[in-house]
Amino acid sequence: MRLDKEGERLSSFPNCISRIISRDCVGFVPEDSRYESSVYEYFDKHENKIPKPRKPEVIPLDELTHCFYFQWRLDYVDPEALHHKIIIGVCRDNFGVNADVSRARDVWCMNLATGDINTGKKWKDYYPVDEDAEPPYGYFEKGTVVGVLIDMQRGMINFYKDGADLGQAFVETRIKFGQLHPFVET
Repeated sequence: MRLDKEGERLSSFPNCISRIISRDCVGFVPEDSRYESSVYEYFDKHENKIPKPRKPEVIPLDELTHCFYFQWRLDYVDPEALHHKIIIGVCRDNFGVNADVSRARDVWCMNLATGDINTGKKWKDYYPVDEDAEPPYGYFEKGTVVGVLIDMQRGMINFYKDGADLGQAFVETRIKFGQLHPFVET
């Protein structure tokens, strides 16, 4: 991957897997602790804590803080590639540049080729790209603007396609705390 001299445009090369992670981050760490201890109730088979299921709280717009939005425009998508692998999302600073997205715990992302989202080492359906009918807002192709909204006050992440909200991708307490770094992988 290459960044132009103005620092505005990323280019990736055909048949080359690459990832770039922003060194700038969004978020905050509360003074009391990194995570609220009361939000964990369950443990998986590997002794990892699993947050309690919860509904997002409703916050009046004028009181909404700790919300961040960033976007990328797809200037080129290989027309010969059946499934162009472009993954966009956010991660913690412990996510290695060479790490496998599918095996990373602190990553929240979407694969534009399949419409699937990933967090906690699990992929699941989100935006129906592989269906027989055309997706509701079209395919991710040249000229598409993909946005990511991070609401750290409520612990939510939404993805956008050309300004259309694709819905809540993630609602997790872990999103509320710490710092998140935008990344893109091709």
